Amino acid sequence: MNETIYYGDGSRYIYPAMLLSAIVLLLYSFLFRPSISADFLISIGFFAILYYIYVGHKISGGAFLLGIAAITVNLLGAAGLYAHFAFGAVGYDKLVHLISSFAAAYALLEISTEKQMFLRYTFVILMLMGLGALVEINEFIGTAYFGMENGGIFAIGDGLSVIKSDLQRYDTYFDMITNLLGGLMAVSFVMARSRFERHQSMISADSSRMEAM
Repeated sequence: MNETIYYGDGSRYIYPAMLLSAIVLLLYSFLFRPSISADFLISIGFFAILYYIYVGHKISGGAFLLGIAAITVNLLGAAGLYAHFAFGAVGYDKLVHLISSFAAAYALLEISTEKQMFLRYTFVILMLMGLGALVEINEFIGTAYFGMENGGIFAIGDGLSVIKSDLQRYDTYFDMITNLLGGLMAVSFVMARSRFERHQSMISADSSRMEAM
């Protein structure tokens, strides 16, 4: 839980590089794709919250980097990648939902203080689905009342002009399903890691007893 992230001797370049990237994206959004501006401003807020939680040692370096990845893939999507397919028929939008839901569930699992594992995992999945529902409502409002249609936090759909599969035709429903899959993947990963760590601890304990004998 208190894991720290080590950037090596080049750590002093990390935040200036992030700031420069943010400035470039902001200039690009205002000049070529104004609809990304709203996503960009929201992303700054998300990053500030994520960084505050990370500095307070509530989440690990791994969770922090996953959060940064989730923010970045959405911004790249709003900058134009939402209008592209991945693997033939899967819109980039679904990949963003999968990465973001995995990152959010992973961070929530670290923040949660519930000791009973079943309750902890259930709470995180339900919390994730609730947050996903709020995002879908936000997309509906952005598209229906503000005319945003290019993909991103404020737009329904993935920005693709040609519907190739039900993943696009029933976008909102499959967004929620993808969120659930991402959450279940995060829970499965944490469960597997916990079992592995317990197994390693048992091996170490057995080795220590053997040496003591």
